[in-house]
Amino acid sequence: MLLEHESTGFRLTICQQNDDKDGDLLGNDVILIVDDSKFIAQAYSRVLLGLGYRVLIACDGKTGLFAAESCNPSIILLDMLMPDMDGVEVLRRLKQTPSTSDIPVLAISSLSEQNGKKLIEAGAAGYFEKGSMTPEKLENAVSGILKKRLLVPNSQTKM
Repeated sequence: MLLEHESTGFRLTICQQNDDKDGDLLGNDVILIVDDSKFIAQAYSRVLLGLGYRVLIACDGKTGLFAAESCNPSIILLDMLMPDMDGVEVLRRLKQTPSTSDIPVLAISSLSEQNGKKLIEAGAAGYFEKGSMTPEKLENAVSGILKKRLLVPNSQTKM
């Protein structure tokens, strides 16, 4: 399903299981994927849908910010290397905005682990290199961050 916000022109892809007929994004945890690669976003989406999460996909940083403020996702998977507004800027804005500052962000990029440490210092809840991401690692990272969020709000984790 594609959601288009009339006044901004932002386009979000809403992914849900076929048996989920109500279309209500409030029933399960909502995961927002912000990635300019449609292939990667869909691959992450398939894994997360299979685990029972609801998924939103934003194809750029500006749409990702709009989705984070509008839909209040449980966690954000954020690509760091995107055109126009990169993930570092999106992360900075998310953490400076009161309505989104508490949403955990899992930074995902092809940048080195040294850059990952900087992203965690900047407010990311965790970091993965794209080349090392497997469905199992994605599942463990998301479930681990969500569990920590329930126990300790504003927690940050090294993956």
